[in-house]
Amino acid sequence: RTAAQTSDAKYFSPVVPVPRTALEGLEARREGARWKIVRPRPGGMAGEVEVLLEQLPGTEAFQPPGGKTMGILDPSNPALASTHPWHRLHAVNGVARDAGAMAEELCNAPMAQVWLSVRSGWLAGGARVTCTDLVAGYADHPNDVLRGVNVTIDAKSKTAIAGSTGCGKSTLIQCFLRLLEPRSGRIDINGVDLQSVGLLTLRHSLGMVPQDPVLFTGTLRNNLDPFSVYTDSEVWASLRAVQLADFVAKGGVGLDFYIRADGDNISFGQKQLFCIARQILRNPELLLLDECTSAIDPHTQELVQDAIRSSFPDSTIV
Repeated sequence: RTAAQTSDAKYFSPVVPVPRTALEGLEARREGARWKIVRPRPGGMAGEVEVLLEQLPGTEAFQPPGGKTMGILDPSNPALASTHPWHRLHAVNGVARDAGAMAEELCNAPMAQVWLSVRSGWLAGGARVTCTDLVAGYADHPNDVLRGVNVTIDAKSKTAIAGSTGCGKSTLIQCFLRLLEPRSGRIDINGVDLQSVGLLTLRHSLGMVPQDPVLFTGTLRNNLDPFSVYTDSEVWASLRAVQLADFVAKGGVGLDFYIRADGDNISFGQKQLFCIARQILRNPELLLLDECTSAIDPHTQELVQDAIRSSFPDSTIV
């Protein structure tokens, strides 16, 4: 199985550090209901500007005009230079869902390095999943677990797969992530066969909360945000959404709360909640939940399910 494909640059959604010096001269302008990012045109007359980014209608994201790519922001940055015209700026230094605030952060944030969250247009309108004649099973067992599955899951829909233990619910989830490769048939997301997408790109594009949650030895913050993309306030907001902010605050060290090996200093249910908080931060377009609240008491389970519904309004949830 290939970790990367030559076409992955088109589908990958990177988080790119850009030095502030490369963004000098940027200015945010509001024209009507939309924001634009401009800078003085090189060699142009006084007051003449070029438009680098425009707010996409009906969204809080930005995209370069005229078929240009994000490389226009910093041509020397290989990650930006390899983007496709359908890539869009989704967040700046963790600031998202507010085009005006993103524009201000991009143009005027004082830090020496600015983090740009760039999303591929592949899943920008939501993730529509189609299984066609899907057959799958496990290498150590000759029988098929899934046989001739044909189903379409609409973009931004919330779909539950119900069935008895062993009927193949988790197997289907594993096929979406290519943890298990189909024996025949195919799975498409927005018309793209998942076999044509590298594993790194695919798994970076989706979100998963498994039956058996995984936490790593280290601080809570590193578990939730290992690449330091999000602000402390965003991390705390995700903890509040899963009803764990008070528990963490009582530890006295905030987000430096230390997770021991195998998470043996927290309960199984808390592990599940921390994994859900991780996905609330990431806000993926396709979120896979595999009985992820099974060890949580009914009252908290109801609150968390409400949080999932409100935190992922534009995500496809299975």
